[in-house]
Formats: sequence, C-alpha cells, structure tokens
Amino acid sequence: MKDLAKYGLEKPIAEAKLTLAVGKAEPKVLTVLIGRTEAAGAKKTYARRGDSSWVAEVSDTVVDDLDRARDELRDKTVLAVEKDKVGAVTWTFGSETVQVEKKPVPDGGSEGEAWVISAPRSAPAKKWKMSNLLWTLTALKASRIVAEDAPTKDLPKYGLDKPTKTVA
Repeated sequence: MKDLAKYGLEKPIAEAKLTLAVGKAEPKVLTVLIGRTEAAGAKKTYARRGDSSWVAEVSDTVVDDLDRARDELRDKTVLAVEKDKVGAVTWTFGSETVQVEKKPVPDGGSEGEAWVISAPRSAPAKKWKMSNLLWTLTALKASRIVAEDAPTKDLPKYGLDKPTKTVA
C-alpha cells in the first residue's frame, strides 16, 4: 500500500501478531500494525491488518492497552478450583475442627445436594454460608507477586508459617 507514512504505519508504534489455531492445519498468523500521526495538535491512531489493503482509524487507547508488563498479563488467581467440584471443607480454629460435606438430598429434590456438617457432630449447614466461603476463596486474586519460587523457609517472612485458621 502506498502512503503508509501518512498514517504513521511506515514506522509503526506497535505491531501485534496473533496466532490462530485452525483445527489440524498449520496455525495462521495475523499481523496488525498500529500507527499514530499528529497534525495541528491533533493525534490520530490508525491500524492496518497485514494482509488487507485498507487502513482504519482506531481509538487512541489501543496503544496504552497494548503497553502491558508481564506481571499485568499474569493470571493472579490464588486458588484455581471450580466451586461446584468441591465436595468437603474442613476448618481448623486452634483445637476445634469442623467438617462440612456436600451430600445428595435424600428425596432428590430440585437442588440435588446439600451441605451438611459431619464433624464434630452432624447438623445441616447453611448453603449460603458455604457458597460465600467458596466464592471468597476462589475469587482470591493477588494484587502483585512479591516472590517467585519462594522456598518454605521463607514463609515466616510473609506470616505464612503458623496460620491461626486453616481451611482444607
């Protein structure tokens, strides 16, 4: 295409390459060039897919959206588990332990299963409390990673060596 410089694409400020898996065929790579121009104090941002003949004006924010550090892209989920697959939870608070299990509802009911306290003595459990606990644990996200591959000997440094409560 002629006049790439007119759109800031002769020397793009960003280039994105996306690899598409296409069944068993060879992966396809799509390239997008991002360019920016400034005339009379007005900035304009443009994009062109590598194999197309046209140029699009796009939002200026695309440049900031592409400017990401590795840590920003990382999944910071602390406990990756599907809540629906949890079948039992054990709490330990000092010397007290409470076990709660998911059991089938005897009559089949519309819900199919219920949470039941199985230790230290048997009793029904509050479904919404269990749901809240599981949501809290599975939604836990790190705000930042403070240590990579921290050895067990470093746990006291983070206050993780002697928990006062445990949930298993």
